[in-house]
Amino acid sequence: MGCTGVGQPCDVGIQRPFKLAVKQMKHADIVNESLARLTHDSSASLIRLDTTIGTLRDRSLQWVVNGYHAINKPELVKQAFFMCKAGEKFNLSFASLTSWEALQYLRDVQKNDPARWARIATAQYKTDGVKWATNSESEDEASTNAIGVESLFDDAGEHDLDASDVPMDALLDHMASEGEQVCSDYHINADGGLSCANHSEVYDVGDIAAEDVEGGSNSVPEVVYGCGKHRRITNSMYNDFWSH
Repeated sequence: MGCTGVGQPCDVGIQRPFKLAVKQMKHADIVNESLARLTHDSSASLIRLDTTIGTLRDRSLQWVVNGYHAINKPELVKQAFFMCKAGEKFNLSFASLTSWEALQYLRDVQKNDPARWARIATAQYKTDGVKWATNSESEDEASTNAIGVESLFDDAGEHDLDASDVPMDALLDHMASEGEQVCSDYHINADGGLSCANHSEVYDVGDIAAEDVEGGSNSVPEVVYGCGKHRRITNSMYNDFWSH
């Protein structure tokens, strides 16, 4: 998002869990509707998901509510401010901004950074703030008119960072470690988000076959059958086969 100031904690620590919660809720709606239509229809080719404006409008409210509950946690909000850096030594958390080191740094601004101190000391005496804002607005309008009508915001090129099957707790733990710790069941994908690290997600069938051939695991020892060496296997019933 590129937010700064007050919006920086939202950009750094809030938007990612919120997007994941909304994405999980949308995924759940798609699965539930698909299962309901599979039960009603005889063929999977007849399934058509309802994407009308009314349905999406009604569902989107629940998506936002679910996202709000996911981020409405004091520890998450504190962590978001903690992750925002203020210079090289401090962050935007209450503990950092009210620490003895921060107060000492403010006391020494006049001595260590005269230029910054001059701007702080003379800011209250400036009276051309309104005029400057007006000039800035006129410059923005002129640049807009010169370029043309501004296009609508389009985020189609952006990719969702985290997969919808990643639990919220795993994402929060990953963010709390500033991206250094990743659970063994997940890995960081090309976009920088978390994805499941199971074999169906990581390996390809061709790669597995190639590895088996190289490792020699594909070679099966030849069994010599002869008189008295036939294997006798008793018959067994597979009544509970599908439960495995």
